[in-house]
Amino acid sequence: MVKVFTLGIDGAFPEFIFGEWLNDLPNIKKLMENGAYAKLNSTIPPLSVTAWNSILTGKSPVNTGLFEYIQRKDFKSYEFNIITSLNLKEKQIWRIASDQGKKSIVCYALLTWPTRPFDGWMISDSILGASRDSFKSVYPKELQQELENVIGEVPPLDIADFRDFTKEETIDAVHKLTSKHVEAMKYLIKNKDWDFFFGLLPLSDRMNHTFWKYIDPGHREYDPDSQYKNTLKDFYKFIDGKLGELLELLDENAKIIVLSDHGIQRMHTRINLTDWLIKNGYMVLKEPINSRTEFNFDMVDWSKTKAFAI
Repeated sequence: MVKVFTLGIDGAFPEFIFGEWLNDLPNIKKLMENGAYAKLNSTIPPLSVTAWNSILTGKSPVNTGLFEYIQRKDFKSYEFNIITSLNLKEKQIWRIASDQGKKSIVCYALLTWPTRPFDGWMISDSILGASRDSFKSVYPKELQQELENVIGEVPPLDIADFRDFTKEETIDAVHKLTSKHVEAMKYLIKNKDWDFFFGLLPLSDRMNHTFWKYIDPGHREYDPDSQYKNTLKDFYKFIDGKLGELLELLDENAKIIVLSDHGIQRMHTRINLTDWLIKNGYMVLKEPINSRTEFNFDMVDWSKTKAFAI
């Protein structure tokens, strides 16, 4: 029986990985030389939760119903909820495989909390901080204690409060947690009977946002002599090494897919849509505001408002 191994690298940008960094990424290079590769379009919008779930269902955001990390409670309300797996309108590939009698391992796929039954094993994304809830963040629930016994914990998807970290703290924390992600994946690959594997390395996205400006000459804060000029490249070399560790566990007939959800580009400016809507009469406030003020929906006269932005 041929197994399918899929590894996602969040925010992996093709400009460097397929270009000037390729010779420093031997495992990715070998896959490219012995298989097929391409630069693909992402979803619209190109958000991680949107794009990954289009990848994992084969359906567009129109079908999955996912366009953001939050949604209105209902169409008559101006209150919002964080989306969960219960908002996804289509089946992911492992649930389809389960219907066909195939077993899957799923690690850190976005929007898998709360977990849904299928034939296999899952470490969910724990998007609402559910990593301490053994009944919801892993499937089946017995996997929680098993992983704790073997590797000491169920590694969480993300680093809490990473935006408050220094750059050195970010580098250290990302490397350590990514290693734990891979350790959990390796354990499951070696010790479970599976037909399909999907694992996501999510923290590359954190590194991209923090260190992109040090590799982009077009960025207004680019510094060719920065001490961080090689930080992103070094991280992707680290990722490539972890990919190699996972590939060593596969038999020669396994089908291997490595892919990403979107790339990354510099952003010099942005539009404040709320300001634009107010200035152009689409959103009306109860009282005029004449100085810089934090916006909230209590300021809005909904009876006169035609459109709003979050």
